[in-house]
Amino acid sequence: MTKPRKLPNDDVLRQLVAEGLTRAEIAARYQVHRTTLSQKLADLGLADATAKEAGERRPFQVEEVRQLLRSGMSFSDIDRHYGRTVGCAWCFCRTHNLIPEIPDLDIREDKIVIGINATATDRSGAARTVRMAISLPPISMFAAARQQRGETMGAR
Repeated sequence: MTKPRKLPNDDVLRQLVAEGLTRAEIAARYQVHRTTLSQKLADLGLADATAKEAGERRPFQVEEVRQLLRSGMSFSDIDRHYGRTVGCAWCFCRTHNLIPEIPDLDIREDKIVIGINATATDRSGAARTVRMAISLPPISMFAAARQQRGETMGAR
């Protein structure tokens, strides 16, 4: 693993912000973590300067987001599609009741989605159960098809 580079000094950061670079561009250029950069920008009072203006961000559209979810796009993909930071699409979907139910098994043309329940005990001793989806790559589809053919042949 490569060692992350250091943040540039305060004057350089101010200059980069004045040039109109976004947080993502600065983080990529200096190979630093976004959180570290965001904290530094907040300390300098530049956090709002690097954020996109409200007019530059595309607003989420309920029907369009619903269609993107049906087509199999992840929340992160939707965030990128709208030019938003990670987590915005999930929050939007949560407030508009758009989070889809996770099926036990969903075989699509490009992937297999399996729904599982995972239970863990937290520090207080309470059991927490979460429903998750696992997406398997296309190569798994060939294995599933072969197994399904084998089961039907054995049933004869």
